[in-house]
Amino acid sequence: MLATTSTTTITSDPGILCFHHCNHPCAIVLRPSAGDFLNDYSNATDLHIAVTTSGGDIVEFDRFGLRRHRRDDNPPEWRQSLMVGDVPEPWHDFWDEVLQQICAQSVRWSIASYAEESHNCYAFVLAFLQALGHAHLSEAARSKTAFCEQCIVPRTTTAGKYISLYRKIRRSGIYVHRQQPKNRSKPTSSTPPSSYPSDSCDGLGSRKKVSKKGYSSSSITGLATRPRPTLCTIEE
Repeated sequence: MLATTSTTTITSDPGILCFHHCNHPCAIVLRPSAGDFLNDYSNATDLHIAVTTSGGDIVEFDRFGLRRHRRDDNPPEWRQSLMVGDVPEPWHDFWDEVLQQICAQSVRWSIASYAEESHNCYAFVLAFLQALGHAHLSEAARSKTAFCEQCIVPRTTTAGKYISLYRKIRRSGIYVHRQQPKNRSKPTSSTPPSSYPSDSCDGLGSRKKVSKKGYSSSSITGLATRPRPTLCTIEE
């Protein structure tokens, strides 16, 4: 998700800890309109998008109009969010300046002007990015479709894989992904098939040899024993 210090758990399940980063300067952030990513997200989930300042404040536009949440008092619903775009530090001052100019258009972003389908949070973010004039982000922001395809879909797709893994671990306490061995000759009659160990991936990118039972002590630790917490992250 976001790249700075990671200190906060974002799940109430004590067996699986998922860390996220608290600071997100000059970024475009995304969250489910209702609920959170780990527990409620699916492909059909409505999403809400906002802008953060160089100081980590969140600026959003919705049916309540234009709102700004200070970094030290961000609403709980923003504690799980995906970063779908940001700029390097030399752009931070200009980012804040352009954001202030957009927010100054009070009539444009009033409660009365809000329309759920046509003048919503995406309209606010895209208007800001178009005014910013920053290479890829601003070019993608020319339309909602292009921005979704180029910035949002790749991030939600990646996050979805980790969310799926998190939920499997939460349900069963362990997750083992079996892969078919590659380029192996068939066992001869003198060699029983059980003597060939299979490859296993624990869902986090590492590969291990497993026993005939289908798992080994080096796989992800089951929650029932819990010698230490199992870590899961929805960062890319």
